[in-house]
Amino acid sequence: MRPSRCSVWAPTACQKSGAEGEPCLLQPWAAFTARGLATSEGKCEQLAAAPDLSSLGGSVVELECVAPSFNGAAPGVQSWAERYATWGSCAGFSGPGKYFNLTLDAFAAYDANSAFTAAATNLTGQCGGAIATAELAAAFSSVWGVNVWLSSGSLLGVQVCLIPTSDGGLQAVDCPEQRDKGLALGSECGDSAILPPGVEVPAECPFFEPPCNAVPALPSTCSQVAVLNDTLPVDNFESQYGATWASVAWLNPTYPSTITALPANATVCIRSGPTPPLTLLAEPTDTPEWLPPWSDPAARQRSVAAACGSTPPPDPYSAALLCGTGNTTASALLAAALGNGMTGTCGDTCIYNPIPEPGDNVVTAWLYDRFNGCWMQDTRITQACPLDSDAAGNTQASAELLVRQLLFSTFLANTTVGAPDLPADFSTQIQTAWSNFYASSFAEGDPTGSAAQSALGKLESDGFAAASTANELLALPPDDPLMLLQSVWSDANRANDCQKATASGLAAATCLCNATTPYLHCNALAATEVATKLQMVLSTTVVTVDPATLKPDPTAQCSDPTTAQQKDPLDTSKPTDLVNFLTNPTDKPLQCCFSFNLTSAANATAQLCLSPSDDVSSQLKSSPISKTASKGLPSCGYSDPLAEYGQQGLTDMLSWQVAVPAQLCIQGGAAVAALAPLAPYFGSNVTVQGSSLCATGLNLSYAPLRGYSSADLAEAPLEGVGLQMATAGGLAFKLLDAPQTLACEAAAASQLLDSLVACSDYCQLGAWSWQGLALDVSAGTDLFGWSQASPLLQQGQWAAPQCQPGTSLFAGGNVSDCSPPPVAPSPPPPKPSPSPSPSPSPPAASPTPEPSPSPSPSPTPEPSPPAEPSPEPSPSPTPEPTPSPEPPSPSPSPEPSPEPSPEPSPEPSPEPSPEPSPEPSPEPEPPSPPAEEPPAPPPQQKGSKSPPPSPASGAASAAVRSPPPPEDGGPSPSPSPSPADGVAAAASERVPPSSPPAPEDGGPPPSPSPADAEAAAAAKQTPPPSPDEGADEETSAPPPDSSERK
Repeated sequence: MRPSRCSVWAPTACQKSGAEGEPCLLQPWAAFTARGLATSEGKCEQLAAAPDLSSLGGSVVELECVAPSFNGAAPGVQSWAERYATWGSCAGFSGPGKYFNLTLDAFAAYDANSAFTAAATNLTGQCGGAIATAELAAAFSSVWGVNVWLSSGSLLGVQVCLIPTSDGGLQAVDCPEQRDKGLALGSECGDSAILPPGVEVPAECPFFEPPCNAVPALPSTCSQVAVLNDTLPVDNFESQYGATWASVAWLNPTYPSTITALPANATVCIRSGPTPPLTLLAEPTDTPEWLPPWSDPAARQRSVAAACGSTPPPDPYSAALLCGTGNTTASALLAAALGNGMTGTCGDTCIYNPIPEPGDNVVTAWLYDRFNGCWMQDTRITQACPLDSDAAGNTQASAELLVRQLLFSTFLANTTVGAPDLPADFSTQIQTAWSNFYASSFAEGDPTGSAAQSALGKLESDGFAAASTANELLALPPDDPLMLLQSVWSDANRANDCQKATASGLAAATCLCNATTPYLHCNALAATEVATKLQMVLSTTVVTVDPATLKPDPTAQCSDPTTAQQKDPLDTSKPTDLVNFLTNPTDKPLQCCFSFNLTSAANATAQLCLSPSDDVSSQLKSSPISKTASKGLPSCGYSDPLAEYGQQGLTDMLSWQVAVPAQLCIQGGAAVAALAPLAPYFGSNVTVQGSSLCATGLNLSYAPLRGYSSADLAEAPLEGVGLQMATAGGLAFKLLDAPQTLACEAAAASQLLDSLVACSDYCQLGAWSWQGLALDVSAGTDLFGWSQASPLLQQGQWAAPQCQPGTSLFAGGNVSDCSPPPVAPSPPPPKPSPSPSPSPSPPAASPTPEPSPSPSPSPTPEPSPPAEPSPEPSPSPTPEPTPSPEPPSPSPSPEPSPEPSPEPSPEPSPEPSPEPSPEPSPEPEPPSPPAEEPPAPPPQQKGSKSPPPSPASGAASAAVRSPPPPEDGGPSPSPSPSPADGVAAAASERVPPSSPPAPEDGGPPPSPSPADAEAAAAAKQTPPPSPDEGADEETSAPPPDSSERK
């Protein structure tokens, strides 16, 4: 007997199992983990029942670390029991204790992790790339003094050949030159091997030190995974899986935060499981004096909802409850950051700490776990929320503004009492304005408090514009906090502000160009002057637009934006051409400009130019909603093809948007000409030339499933530039008729989708129906945090269609149930005969039926045979061939024939069941949002690091994973997919399917015919790949004369 001990690089084991349809549900560690011991005799031919491992005692803790299970289906003790049954039960041991103790001893003596690190050739320095396999083998050999076997195809493993010693232990020896295929794991090596990254080994596993390629991760479990068929841009992720990549990226930490496309065959977690045990990091229980607390949950919810418009996040989002506390403990800083909208956008997955403390293991951000309705604490070590993101920068800028506003308010309250050039009660006004803003409870018209904050900033600016305040500033010592702040802003902006004010002919230019005058005073003077002039020139020149009258010219002019070379025009009346332009651009840049008359007099026009850059046609076609639209209704037996995604999942799919670079030009009219003198105060993306104003660098959001387009026309002031003008506004229009809109078409076949979209604007509007177009120009100062807007294009009204009560697009209400197949009368019992003649109709069941290879009730977990791959056929009893082709029993409890048989029979003749699944199986968790997550309304345009849990904990043992949608567009036949479709069963690592796989077209599986059932039964008994064919399971079984572990 020659045993061998094998370790595998855990991430490669998960890559391999994912490619074989059994993806890992837990993130694999960046480490070599034990697969067990094997003898040269191979696997046990007669598999024993899984033993009771309660006698392992303290060894269980070490086994959880040394031999973990990442697939979530058979964690810990159950998985080890199967290994022993497969490899150790026939090796002469009195029990599993000796087998596993020897496994642990062998792993400790020949730890591939420490050998990798100790190698003289510095393998750790090559972790980031390919490592020559010859060098890898030589390194292990140099450390252990023996030749080893390597496997480095899809699975990187190292095997050490061992012999028993007289004291009951094991000793390494040279592995034979001729590879022993009975012990081989994976395939023969190529020229190089790669170590994919994995997550850090949890702190409770100190038994070995991982060598490299470990990434930090937030503690998590996974309940649903997908293996991608093709490369998928992360921007299109939600079109396939009903969740944005940003919301699930933290569950997939081995993919870099900067990734733009997920590779084909990648295994990704698309839904978190239950929150694992956590140790919370300490946080302040109170907010600083400059940060409005937003401690009222109802007010905070209103603020978050208002910032998100018609698609607010669910209530748990604004509750600010921390994960790991039973969702009962709220974070005061998180609540304040949410209420104040400090990231600047709606519904961010990451909210950043406005006052992060120094150090690595401190809270820098909170990440929302949308499936558990709580927030995870993030740190500088983990950075699941990158600290270099725009949202992090916005949070810092917001915090700095709040600090400035408190400083300004305090100064003015103390220095303006009795000021001759300010109102007598100005000091009281400023104190009251700050107190009301800090209280963070605002009127219905200003739920976010942004108007109150801007009003506070304007009041402060008015105070600093007073000459009396300028004198107070001159009297401050140089080290006063206000003087230090003024010095920073003056150095950064005074010269530029002087130049702009001079070019625009402002009276404040004299102040700004004089370095001896207080910059805070000069900035306030200039901001007030520009805002007053802007309001004056636009008060009589505004263009009023009626969106309902906007129609583009029949053709859009197209060109190459890099060369300005003209291209073929685009016909705006052809929806197919429009969709192809927006979703399937050529590999050459193309820009098309759509022109509109803004007024009936045609004295002002607008031109919207679009430059699509991403090909999203394949993602659009493969969306479950698109596939449902193309399939239509079944002839009978209706079931909702989108039910498995749930209301929240469909809402997220509908929210999928494609960013299209855009620019908007306004031509003609008196308003544009009136702005020319103030043009220097616009940012670089807004130009005014003659009678044309163009805003470039805009992003139009096109929702392909809704056929709806919108754009934020805001060109916000840059941070830290002092005084600036900017554009603000938006446009929204429906590009396609409802019958050509995929969401509206699919609603005819999905009652759940119909409930979301039937009354939506985009299913009520026709092609080129504009809902809104408005453009404001604002002037202000980011130093004081205020701006004042004046309309350039004024929208007459928002064109919203009226939906009649009871409106529905669903057409499946009249689909009848499928009639069961006619029941043939049972023939008389067959006469005793060695060779009965076959009958064209199913014969009656025998009083004592022979074992049949047909689908049968799944065995209970206790006596289930080990699920290890075996090169031998399954040892389960094979039924004797019957003399006649009896059909298989389609279910464990067949229903009797609805019509009486003409002659009695021992058992009623079972007919194939019309149900989708021929036998009952445990109902897995459907891939839809959790019940506690409230349904979202129909979507409109969106305005102490804790170690991962031990795999033995079984946190994700009953998880469900959802395969990608069928290629031809068929919806899943049932919200409970069969194991063949990707259910990770809880009973064992490999469980025979309890029902046949769904047909590729996504329709309900047909009732099995006898031939199909025989084929299915044969497939069940076909052994999985043997270890030498690349099986990812352990090769484990020691010699019989080993002793107990000391």
